Amino acid sequence: MNISTFTDKLINEYILKYGSSVDETEKIKKIISIGLLPNNLLEKRDAARIIHLFIRQTKIEADEPDWEKAKQLKDLYDCHVCVDHVAQIYVKGIINPAKKDVFGMRNMITDKEAEAIISRVFDINKRMMP
Repeated sequence: MNISTFTDKLINEYILKYGSSVDETEKIKKIISIGLLPNNLLEKRDAARIIHLFIRQTKIEADEPDWEKAKQLKDLYDCHVCVDHVAQIYVKGIINPAKKDVFGMRNMITDKEAEAIISRVFDINKRMMP
């Protein structure tokens, strides 16, 4: 799945669940995808960034004050600009690690994984807490 398709699916799910104006969703899409190449394949670190910025922008959920559990991920600091995004999304149980102690920053997200991730954004009961 590429970045643009993932972002569109996330925004469409938001519209279905909360309703939203075209102007608002265009603003959200612009903010969450800034600096990313839309046709690039979606890596886990990009998905974490997109979702974390989306959650912040829409205010559907607050950041977790304690992300101590994320510190067990050996690759957490492999992407310094991704640390906060990955930690927040990991402790919320939205994106699962590749292994018990490895997030898998550069792993590609499949279509099936993307659907599961997006469903976890909007349904807390589907989340896999660390």
